[in-house]
Amino acid sequence: MAQRLILKKLKLDMKNIPLAERNEAKTAIGEYILNETLRHLEKGKSPVQGEPSFKILQKKYAKEEKQGNRTPNLNLEGDLREATDFKIKPYGLDFGVVNRNKKENDKADGHNQFSSKAIAWARKIKFPKRRYVPDAKQEYTPKIQKGIETILKQYRVSEEPVGVREDFSNEDEGVGITITDVLGGL
Repeated sequence: MAQRLILKKLKLDMKNIPLAERNEAKTAIGEYILNETLRHLEKGKSPVQGEPSFKILQKKYAKEEKQGNRTPNLNLEGDLREATDFKIKPYGLDFGVVNRNKKENDKADGHNQFSSKAIAWARKIKFPKRRYVPDAKQEYTPKIQKGIETILKQYRVSEEPVGVREDFSNEDEGVGITITDVLGGL
């Protein structure tokens, strides 16, 4: 059975964004989502709409592993956070554990609980869900979604055609001519 990657496929509306700037826009959005995800994790919160804040760590575990810090920020060794990234795709981008790193993908699945295996394991040992990557049916928080749209707007050109369009007609001769500035971006 193939390993399920822990990632969100983001389909982005690239309408009215020049072809030459689309990858730059996707990169800006990927970096924004990565930064927002890390910012949320530092506070023990999920960047996924509808997901609760993460349950506080037990005192004993926090004392032994995190110098007493009880905030569950997914940063015990740093490997999982380093494995969280994005990849540009023709449809937009993928966000999550995008490089096929089995160890980190398994950790991410344990926290996000996407697979039935991870869900069963979490129930058995009472491991809380800490979803930081939306599943296929989920979205990022409205604030993050608004940030994505703001970035897209920065790259979009006006929907109005650039250039001049004038209609000239000579009713006496029965001729109607339309002249469009071809360089204006038909």
